[in-house]
Amino acid sequence: MATVDAQKPSTPRLRPNSPGVRFLVVAACVVIVVAGLKAAAELLRPFVLALFLAIISLPLMRWLQRHGVPRSLAAMLTMVADIVVILLVVGVAGGSATALTQELPQYQAAINGYLAGLDSWLASFGSWGAADEVVSLRSLFDPGAVVDLVGSVLRGVADIATNALLVFLIMVFLLFEASGFGDKLRRAFRFGDEASGALYQALQRIQKYLVIKTGVSLVTGVLIATGLAILQVKFAILFGLLAFLLNYIPNLGSIIAAVPAVFLALVDEDPLTALLTGALFLVVNITIGNMVEPNLMGRRMGLSTLVVFLSLLFWGWIWGPVGMLLSVPLTMTAKILLENVDDFRWVAILMSKNPPPG
Repeated sequence: MATVDAQKPSTPRLRPNSPGVRFLVVAACVVIVVAGLKAAAELLRPFVLALFLAIISLPLMRWLQRHGVPRSLAAMLTMVADIVVILLVVGVAGGSATALTQELPQYQAAINGYLAGLDSWLASFGSWGAADEVVSLRSLFDPGAVVDLVGSVLRGVADIATNALLVFLIMVFLLFEASGFGDKLRRAFRFGDEASGALYQALQRIQKYLVIKTGVSLVTGVLIATGLAILQVKFAILFGLLAFLLNYIPNLGSIIAAVPAVFLALVDEDPLTALLTGALFLVVNITIGNMVEPNLMGRRMGLSTLVVFLSLLFWGWIWGPVGMLLSVPLTMTAKILLENVDDFRWVAILMSKNPPPG
Protein backbone atom coordinates (compact mmCIF):
# COMPACT_ATOMS: atom_id res chain seq x y z
CA MET A 1 0.00 0.00 0.00
CA ALA A 2 2.87 2.29 0.84
CA THR A 3 4.50 1.36 -2.46
CA VAL A 4 1.38 2.29 -4.37
CA ASP A 5 1.17 5.66 -2.58
CA ALA A 6 4.82 6.34 -3.25
CA GLN A 7 4.34 5.74 -6.96
CA LYS A 8 1.22 7.89 -7.14
CA PRO A 9 2.01 10.96 -9.27
CA SER A 10 2.09 14.19 -7.32
CA THR A 11 -0.39 16.94 -8.18
CA PRO A 12 1.33 19.59 -10.34
CA ARG A 13 1.64 22.91 -8.61
CA LEU A 14 2.09 26.36 -10.07
CA ARG A 15 5.47 27.74 -9.05
CA PRO A 16 5.49 31.38 -7.86
CA ASN A 17 8.04 32.31 -10.53
CA SER A 18 6.42 30.45 -13.42
CA PRO A 19 5.56 32.31 -16.66
CA GLY A 20 1.83 31.87 -16.04
CA VAL A 21 1.95 33.50 -12.62
CA ARG A 22 4.13 36.33 -13.92
CA PHE A 23 1.69 36.96 -16.77
CA LEU A 24 -1.28 37.09 -14.38
CA VAL A 25 0.54 39.47 -12.04
CA VAL A 26 1.55 41.76 -14.92
CA ALA A 27 -2.01 41.70 -16.35
CA ALA A 28 -3.46 42.56 -12.93
CA CYS A 29 -0.98 45.42 -12.54
CA VAL A 30 -1.92 46.77 -15.99
CA VAL A 31 -5.63 46.72 -15.10
CA ILE A 32 -4.93 48.57 -11.84
CA VAL A 33 -2.76 51.18 -13.58
CA VAL A 34 -5.36 51.77 -16.33
CA ALA A 35 -8.14 52.14 -13.74
CA GLY A 36 -5.98 54.60 -11.81
CA LEU A 37 -5.22 56.64 -14.93
CA LYS A 38 -8.91 56.94 -15.73
CA ALA A 39 -9.96 57.73 -12.14
CA ALA A 40 -7.26 60.37 -11.67
CA ALA A 41 -7.74 61.99 -15.11
CA GLU A 42 -8.52 65.47 -13.72
CA LEU A 43 -5.26 65.46 -11.76
CA LEU A 44 -2.99 63.72 -14.25
CA ARG A 45 -3.90 65.62 -17.43
CA PRO A 46 -2.49 68.99 -16.24
CA PHE A 47 0.62 67.23 -14.91
CA VAL A 48 1.28 65.38 -18.18
CA LEU A 49 0.72 68.55 -20.21
CA ALA A 50 3.12 70.42 -17.93
CA LEU A 51 5.66 67.62 -18.21
CA PHE A 52 5.57 67.71 -22.01
CA LEU A 53 5.80 71.51 -22.03
CA ALA A 54 8.77 71.33 -19.66
CA ILE A 55 10.55 68.78 -21.86
CA ILE A 56 9.93 70.87 -24.98
CA SER A 57 11.01 74.08 -23.21
CA LEU A 58 14.12 72.60 -21.58
CA PRO A 59 16.45 73.41 -24.53
CA LEU A 60 15.51 77.11 -24.25
CA MET A 61 16.16 77.09 -20.51
CA ARG A 62 19.54 75.41 -20.96
CA TRP A 63 20.46 77.90 -23.70
CA LEU A 64 19.72 80.75 -21.28
CA GLN A 65 21.79 79.09 -18.56
CA ARG A 66 24.74 78.65 -20.94
CA HIS A 67 24.61 82.40 -21.54
CA GLY A 68 24.95 83.21 -17.83
CA VAL A 69 21.30 83.44 -16.75
CA PRO A 70 20.67 81.92 -13.27
CA ARG A 71 18.57 78.77 -13.20
CA SER A 72 15.57 80.32 -11.40
CA LEU A 73 15.48 83.31 -13.74
CA ALA A 74 15.96 81.07 -16.79
CA ALA A 75 12.98 78.96 -15.72
CA MET A 76 10.80 82.05 -15.27
CA LEU A 77 11.86 83.50 -18.63
CA THR A 78 11.12 80.16 -20.30
CA MET A 79 7.64 80.11 -18.78
CA VAL A 80 7.04 83.72 -19.90
CA ALA A 81 8.08 82.79 -23.45
CA ASP A 82 5.66 79.84 -23.43
CA ILE A 83 2.84 82.02 -22.12
CA VAL A 84 3.45 84.68 -24.78
CA VAL A 85 3.42 82.10 -27.58
CA ILE A 86 0.27 80.39 -26.32
CA LEU A 87 -1.55 83.70 -25.76
CA LEU A 88 -0.69 84.79 -29.29
CA VAL A 89 -2.03 81.54 -30.72
CA VAL A 90 -5.18 81.63 -28.59
CA GLY A 91 -5.76 85.31 -29.35
CA VAL A 92 -5.42 84.84 -33.10
CA ALA A 93 -7.38 81.60 -33.33
CA GLY A 94 -9.94 82.23 -30.57
CA GLY A 95 -12.18 84.51 -32.61
CA SER A 96 -12.07 82.17 -35.60
CA ALA A 97 -12.95 79.19 -33.40
CA THR A 98 -15.97 81.01 -31.98
CA ALA A 99 -17.18 82.04 -35.44
CA LEU A 100 -16.69 78.55 -36.85
CA THR A 101 -18.56 76.97 -33.94
CA GLN A 102 -21.53 79.26 -34.58
CA GLU A 103 -21.57 78.49 -38.31
CA LEU A 104 -21.08 74.72 -38.04
CA PRO A 105 -24.84 73.91 -38.29
CA GLN A 106 -25.09 75.92 -41.52
CA TYR A 107 -22.09 74.16 -43.00
CA GLN A 108 -23.50 70.79 -41.96
CA ALA A 109 -26.80 71.57 -43.71
CA ALA A 110 -24.94 72.69 -46.85
CA ILE A 111 -22.86 69.50 -46.90
CA ASN A 112 -26.01 67.41 -46.51
CA GLY A 113 -27.41 69.25 -49.51
CA TYR A 114 -24.33 68.38 -51.58
CA LEU A 115 -24.60 64.73 -50.57
CA ALA A 116 -28.30 64.66 -51.41
CA GLY A 117 -27.52 66.05 -54.87
CA LEU A 118 -24.88 63.36 -55.39
CA ASP A 119 -27.39 60.72 -54.29
CA SER A 120 -29.88 61.95 -56.91
CA TRP A 121 -27.20 62.05 -59.61
CA LEU A 122 -26.04 58.49 -58.84
CA ALA A 123 -29.64 57.24 -58.67
CA SER A 124 -30.23 58.57 -62.18
CA PHE A 125 -27.93 55.84 -63.53
CA GLY A 126 -30.35 53.21 -62.24
CA SER A 127 -27.67 51.04 -60.65
CA TRP A 128 -27.18 52.82 -57.34
CA GLY A 129 -28.93 50.69 -54.75
CA ALA A 130 -31.84 48.30 -54.90
CA ALA A 131 -35.44 49.24 -55.44
CA ASP A 132 -36.47 48.80 -51.81
CA GLU A 133 -33.21 49.81 -50.12
CA VAL A 134 -31.25 52.61 -51.73
CA VAL A 135 -27.65 53.09 -50.65
CA SER A 136 -27.27 56.73 -49.65
CA LEU A 137 -24.04 58.65 -49.42
CA ARG A 138 -25.44 60.29 -46.31
CA SER A 139 -25.72 56.84 -44.71
CA LEU A 140 -22.12 56.04 -45.65
CA PHE A 141 -20.69 59.39 -44.53
CA ASP A 142 -22.12 61.48 -41.73
CA PRO A 143 -20.81 65.07 -41.81
CA GLY A 144 -22.22 65.53 -38.33
CA ALA A 145 -19.61 63.09 -37.04
CA VAL A 146 -16.83 65.22 -38.52
CA VAL A 147 -18.40 68.35 -37.06
CA ASP A 148 -18.65 66.73 -33.63
CA LEU A 149 -15.04 65.53 -33.85
CA VAL A 150 -13.72 69.00 -34.72
CA GLY A 151 -15.85 70.47 -31.96
CA SER A 152 -14.51 67.95 -29.43
CA VAL A 153 -10.92 68.82 -30.37
CA LEU A 154 -11.64 72.53 -29.97
CA ARG A 155 -13.34 71.87 -26.62
CA GLY A 156 -10.29 69.86 -25.57
CA VAL A 157 -8.05 72.82 -26.36
CA ALA A 158 -10.43 75.08 -24.40
CA ASP A 159 -10.20 72.70 -21.42
CA ILE A 160 -6.42 72.99 -21.57
CA ALA A 161 -6.74 76.78 -21.50
CA THR A 162 -8.94 76.67 -18.38
CA ASN A 163 -6.18 74.78 -16.52
CA ALA A 164 -3.40 76.95 -17.98
CA LEU A 165 -2.37 78.48 -14.63
CA LEU A 166 -2.01 75.09 -12.97
CA VAL A 167 -0.15 73.69 -15.99
CA PHE A 168 2.34 76.57 -16.03
CA LEU A 169 2.95 76.39 -12.28
CA ILE A 170 3.70 72.68 -12.51
CA MET A 171 5.94 73.34 -15.52
CA VAL A 172 8.01 75.92 -13.61
CA PHE A 173 8.59 73.54 -10.71
CA LEU A 174 9.57 70.78 -13.14
CA LEU A 175 12.07 73.11 -14.82
CA PHE A 176 13.53 73.99 -11.41
CA GLU A 177 14.04 70.28 -10.69
CA ALA A 178 15.28 69.32 -14.15
CA SER A 179 18.99 69.91 -13.61
CA GLY A 180 19.32 67.67 -10.55
CA PHE A 181 16.64 65.11 -11.32
CA GLY A 182 18.99 62.55 -12.89
CA ASP A 183 21.29 62.63 -9.85
CA LYS A 184 18.28 62.16 -7.54
CA LEU A 185 17.15 59.09 -9.46
CA ARG A 186 20.63 57.62 -9.39
CA ARG A 187 20.92 58.10 -5.64
CA ALA A 188 17.37 56.99 -4.84
CA PHE A 189 17.50 53.72 -6.81
CA ARG A 190 21.27 53.22 -6.57
CA PHE A 191 21.72 52.99 -10.32
CA GLY A 192 25.12 51.97 -11.58
CA ASP A 193 26.91 53.64 -14.45
CA GLU A 194 25.30 51.34 -17.04
CA ALA A 195 21.75 51.83 -15.71
CA SER A 196 22.28 55.59 -15.36
CA GLY A 197 23.54 55.77 -18.94
CA ALA A 198 20.53 53.82 -20.23
CA LEU A 199 18.11 56.06 -18.30
CA TYR A 200 19.83 59.22 -19.53
CA GLN A 201 19.76 57.93 -23.11
CA ALA A 202 16.03 57.11 -22.82
CA LEU A 203 15.25 60.59 -21.46
CA GLN A 204 17.30 62.17 -24.23
CA ARG A 205 15.39 60.22 -26.87
CA ILE A 206 12.06 61.26 -25.35
CA GLN A 207 13.15 64.90 -25.38
CA LYS A 208 14.43 64.58 -28.95
CA TYR A 209 11.14 63.06 -30.10
CA LEU A 210 8.96 65.71 -28.46
CA VAL A 211 11.10 68.65 -29.61
CA ILE A 212 11.35 67.42 -33.22
CA LYS A 213 7.68 66.45 -33.35
CA THR A 214 6.63 69.86 -32.05
CA GLY A 215 8.89 71.65 -34.55
CA VAL A 216 7.64 69.53 -37.45
CA SER A 217 4.02 70.05 -36.38
CA LEU A 218 4.60 73.80 -36.17
CA VAL A 219 6.02 73.88 -39.71
CA THR A 220 3.06 71.79 -40.90
CA GLY A 221 0.56 74.17 -39.31
CA VAL A 222 2.26 77.25 -40.77
CA LEU A 223 2.37 75.75 -44.28
CA ILE A 224 -1.30 74.69 -44.09
CA ALA A 225 -2.43 78.10 -42.80
CA THR A 226 -0.39 79.93 -45.46
CA GLY A 227 -1.68 77.71 -48.26
CA LEU A 228 -5.31 78.07 -47.16
CA ALA A 229 -4.89 81.85 -46.93
CA ILE A 230 -3.57 81.91 -50.51
CA LEU A 231 -6.58 79.83 -51.60
CA GLN A 232 -8.80 82.29 -49.69
CA VAL A 233 -10.37 79.59 -47.55
CA LYS A 234 -12.05 80.96 -44.44
CA PHE A 235 -10.59 80.24 -40.98
CA ALA A 236 -7.16 79.50 -42.47
CA ILE A 237 -5.33 80.20 -39.19
CA LEU A 238 -7.73 78.00 -37.23
CA PHE A 239 -7.23 75.10 -39.65
CA GLY A 240 -3.49 75.66 -39.42
CA LEU A 241 -3.73 75.35 -35.63
CA LEU A 242 -5.84 72.22 -36.04
CA ALA A 243 -3.22 70.76 -38.40
CA PHE A 244 -0.51 71.58 -35.84
CA LEU A 245 -2.35 69.83 -33.02
CA LEU A 246 -3.46 66.79 -35.01
CA ASN A 247 -0.02 66.30 -36.56
CA TYR A 248 0.94 64.66 -33.26
CA ILE A 249 -1.25 61.78 -34.50
CA PRO A 250 0.56 60.26 -37.51
CA ASN A 251 -1.46 59.35 -40.61
CA LEU A 252 -4.89 59.68 -39.00
CA GLY A 253 -4.40 63.23 -37.74
CA SER A 254 -3.73 64.69 -41.17
CA ILE A 255 -6.91 63.10 -42.55
CA ILE A 256 -9.01 64.39 -39.65
CA ALA A 257 -7.57 67.89 -40.08
CA ALA A 258 -8.10 67.92 -43.86
CA VAL A 259 -11.76 66.80 -44.00
CA PRO A 260 -13.41 69.90 -42.44
CA ALA A 261 -11.17 72.26 -44.42
CA VAL A 262 -12.02 70.54 -47.70
CA PHE A 263 -15.77 70.61 -47.03
CA LEU A 264 -15.60 74.25 -45.95
CA ALA A 265 -13.82 75.14 -49.18
CA LEU A 266 -16.47 73.20 -51.12
CA VAL A 267 -19.35 75.00 -49.40
CA ASP A 268 -17.89 78.51 -49.37
CA GLU A 269 -15.95 78.48 -52.63
CA ASP A 270 -16.15 75.85 -55.40
CA PRO A 271 -15.11 72.24 -56.17
CA LEU A 272 -11.76 73.38 -57.62
CA THR A 273 -10.83 75.16 -54.39
CA ALA A 274 -11.86 72.09 -52.40
CA LEU A 275 -9.68 69.92 -54.66
CA LEU A 276 -6.73 72.27 -54.23
CA THR A 277 -7.28 72.28 -50.46
CA GLY A 278 -7.13 68.50 -50.37
CA ALA A 279 -4.01 68.55 -52.54
CA LEU A 280 -2.39 71.07 -50.17
CA PHE A 281 -2.91 68.79 -47.16
CA LEU A 282 -1.73 65.78 -49.15
CA VAL A 283 1.49 67.41 -50.40
CA VAL A 284 2.40 68.96 -47.04
CA ASN A 285 1.79 65.79 -45.06
CA ILE A 286 3.55 63.50 -47.53
CA THR A 287 6.55 65.82 -47.68
CA ILE A 288 6.77 66.47 -43.93
CA GLY A 289 5.51 63.15 -42.61
CA ASN A 290 7.22 60.73 -45.01
CA MET A 291 10.42 62.58 -45.91
CA VAL A 292 11.44 65.29 -43.44
CA GLU A 293 10.29 63.81 -40.13
CA PRO A 294 11.75 60.28 -40.56
CA ASN A 295 15.11 61.77 -41.55
CA LEU A 296 15.17 64.00 -38.48
CA MET A 297 14.05 61.36 -36.00
CA GLY A 298 15.46 58.18 -37.48
CA ARG A 299 13.51 55.16 -38.66
CA ARG A 300 13.41 53.47 -35.24
CA MET A 301 11.35 56.28 -33.70
CA GLY A 302 8.20 55.34 -35.61
CA LEU A 303 5.09 53.48 -34.41
CA SER A 304 3.12 51.00 -36.46
CA THR A 305 -0.17 52.28 -37.86
CA LEU A 306 -2.14 49.75 -35.80
CA VAL A 307 -0.47 50.93 -32.59
CA VAL A 308 -1.23 54.56 -33.50
CA PHE A 309 -4.91 53.75 -34.03
CA LEU A 310 -5.19 51.66 -30.85
CA SER A 311 -3.39 54.31 -28.78
CA LEU A 312 -5.79 56.94 -30.14
CA LEU A 313 -8.76 54.86 -28.98
CA PHE A 314 -7.16 53.94 -25.66
CA TRP A 315 -6.05 57.40 -24.53
CA GLY A 316 -9.20 58.99 -25.94
CA TRP A 317 -11.24 56.60 -23.78
CA ILE A 318 -9.15 57.39 -20.70
CA TRP A 319 -8.64 61.17 -20.99
CA GLY A 320 -11.04 62.34 -23.71
CA PRO A 321 -9.95 64.83 -26.43
CA VAL A 322 -6.79 65.77 -24.51
CA GLY A 323 -5.87 62.09 -24.38
CA MET A 324 -6.36 61.82 -28.14
CA LEU A 325 -3.96 64.71 -28.74
CA LEU A 326 -1.39 63.22 -26.36
CA SER A 327 -1.94 59.59 -27.39
CA VAL A 328 1.05 59.18 -29.70
CA PRO A 329 3.55 61.15 -27.55
CA LEU A 330 2.50 59.08 -24.53
CA THR A 331 2.75 55.82 -26.47
CA MET A 332 6.12 56.79 -27.94
CA THR A 333 7.39 57.63 -24.44
CA ALA A 334 6.27 54.22 -23.21
CA LYS A 335 7.94 52.53 -26.20
CA ILE A 336 11.28 54.28 -25.55
CA LEU A 337 11.20 53.29 -21.89
CA LEU A 338 10.27 49.68 -22.72
CA GLU A 339 13.22 49.43 -25.11
CA ASN A 340 15.53 49.88 -22.13
CA VAL A 341 13.94 47.10 -20.04
CA ASP A 342 15.09 43.59 -20.98
CA ASP A 343 11.86 41.87 -19.92
CA PHE A 344 9.66 44.18 -22.01
CA ARG A 345 11.86 44.94 -25.02
CA TRP A 346 9.72 42.55 -27.08
CA VAL A 347 6.71 44.84 -26.50
CA ALA A 348 8.67 47.80 -27.89
CA ILE A 349 9.64 45.72 -30.93
CA LEU A 350 5.98 44.85 -31.60
CA MET A 351 5.06 48.53 -31.33
CA SER A 352 7.74 49.65 -33.79
CA LYS A 353 7.11 50.54 -37.39
CA ASN A 354 10.66 49.60 -38.35
CA PRO A 355 12.05 47.26 -35.66
CA PRO A 356 15.83 46.91 -35.41
CA PRO A 357 17.35 43.94 -37.28
CA GLY A 358 18.16 40.78 -35.34
